[in-house]
Amino acid sequence: FRAAIRSIAEEFHHSFTSEMLYQALVDRLHKLIPARTVASYSMEEHALLLRSRRGGPAPELIGVSDHMKADLQRSRLHILQDNHRSSVSPSVENWMHRAGCSVCCSLTNEAGVVVGAVMMSPRLNTDRFREEEIDLLSNACSVASEVLERLTFQERVFLEQEEKKRNG
Repeated sequence: FRAAIRSIAEEFHHSFTSEMLYQALVDRLHKLIPARTVASYSMEEHALLLRSRRGGPAPELIGVSDHMKADLQRSRLHILQDNHRSSVSPSVENWMHRAGCSVCCSLTNEAGVVVGAVMMSPRLNTDRFREEEIDLLSNACSVASEVLERLTFQERVFLEQEEKKRNG
């Protein structure tokens, strides 16, 4: 487990853009955790926008109300399966069913604001993710959140520099 997290962290830190990070996140999770679908999303205003997907279908755009944003921010991990540690509110459960996932892990910045999410569904509707798989997902999303914040900052600085060159 520790070796997998170290390897994931190293790979994520070699991402040069947020798109590379979203792709690496999905590729690694899909390789390590048996799932029908693994999808990564970025938060854009009041919607999650699909950035990368492996396996089965995933919605391109998922509407997110202010209430849902607050729920995603309040608890980083949401799990719809029996005998698991995450309790999901009825509104979150309904939202996850519509999105077609049984596990959702928020990507947050240093201030705790949700900037994206990873959603997964098991291979079969009767399958359940194991505790170790959920822990791996949670840890991978924590590392990805840190790297995403750095990449977002770098991309913003680059765009500001380009704007200065055009105007200067």
